[in-house]
Amino acid sequence: MFGVRGHKTSPFAAATLARPRRFPSFVSSNSAFFAVGCTTDMFRVNAGGPSVASGDPGPAWSGDTNPSPSPYVNVGIAGNFVSSTAAAINMTDPSVPAGTPMSLFQTERYDETSAPEMSWTFPTGSGDFQVRLYFAEIYGGITGPGQRVFDVSVEGQVVLHNFDVYAQVGLNKALVKKFDVTVTDGKLDVTFVHGVQNPASKAIEIVRRDHLRVDAGGPILPASDSGPDWSLDTYDNPSPYVNAAATGNALYSTGATIDLTDPSVPAGTPMSLFQTERWDVPGGSELTWNFPTGAGIFLVRLYFAEISPGIPGTGGRVFNVNAEGRSLLTNFDVYALSAGTKRS
Repeated sequence: MFGVRGHKTSPFAAATLARPRRFPSFVSSNSAFFAVGCTTDMFRVNAGGPSVASGDPGPAWSGDTNPSPSPYVNVGIAGNFVSSTAAAINMTDPSVPAGTPMSLFQTERYDETSAPEMSWTFPTGSGDFQVRLYFAEIYGGITGPGQRVFDVSVEGQVVLHNFDVYAQVGLNKALVKKFDVTVTDGKLDVTFVHGVQNPASKAIEIVRRDHLRVDAGGPILPASDSGPDWSLDTYDNPSPYVNAAATGNALYSTGATIDLTDPSVPAGTPMSLFQTERWDVPGGSELTWNFPTGAGIFLVRLYFAEISPGIPGTGGRVFNVNAEGRSLLTNFDVYALSAGTKRS
């Protein structure tokens, strides 16, 4: 369980603030709300290629080259085969997360030998995960459906059978497949099994499913990146992670345009996240969020914006935020940091 709490230092702090993303639990008082989620235990590998910077808030994609294979793949017994293309990749398929680097699809690791099969093993620890497999048919020798067909199993279960990238999207077009899985032995296994020609992978991403996001004071919002959707937190359906009953279930929203230019805001963050908020009325219990994360190390991202017309300027809303008993923000003043209706 991860908790966050806020402490009121201004009688008006309860009028506007941003919201949460993926994190554990916390508390914030007299302020608007943020977001929660956990992003540790995430693995990203650029199969067959060098390290690639991320196009979202997640970690970089680790390299997997011929001279330096990924430590997660069985090149020692399956063979060290990589390939690449300079051709532009069509990234328009809706399965491809916004911000995904095109270069991920321009390299690949493929398996020439049918025994043993190419297998990847990630030391995830036990828990619930989502496996994201990145594909594109980039080999010019594949000219039509049926010329490269293979299976993929995750944790011993076949998730793709007779999979044919060309048949689904054609040549040089990106495609991403996602599968939820529970790991009980501490290691997550992904195996590519021969059918016709050689199985090939462009990239693999593993994300814990206890990664949490909340749109404080607002509706469900679809993710604009590789993370999960933002769960709702409304009057009728408060988030199960917040003590809404104890703090008065106070929400606020605005139709004003929010300035998203601050460099702290991750690319692709929906503006609407900052147009709604949960705030904490003066007196009584502090606004507190508790997330069932389990033990571990987590990344907490708090989303703020001063959107209340009742905040006249610097000093109009000031509060503290604690997480797991430790101070994260002291005398925090969104207006002072962002000059009004802007997020931080």
